[in-house]
Amino acid sequence: MPRWKILQNKDLSRIDRHLDNLMKQVKPLKREVDESKRREQSLSDEVQRHILLSERREKEFSEEMKARESNLLEASQLFTKFSFVLERRTLFCICLIILLPIC
Repeated sequence: MPRWKILQNKDLSRIDRHLDNLMKQVKPLKREVDESKRREQSLSDEVQRHILLSERREKEFSEEMKARESNLLEASQLFTKFSFVLERRTLFCICLIILLPIC
């Protein structure tokens, strides 16, 4: 075998060892990147679920607030009506008390 062929085989052997060493370093990193991508997707899905849940709760809270405001307005109007009726009856009773002795 000529000398250049022997040198070429030695060079190829060194390159092959070097490539093996690089692959031993790259494979764990690749697995780590893949795992990170899966984790990122999982966290992204979880964040999306929390966003949807938050939006749903915010909508429910808003609807509940509107219902309570409506009930409060209704109760306020009813209170005003009963206050007016009570005031009229009170005035009527006072007038009766005042006028009865005269009759």
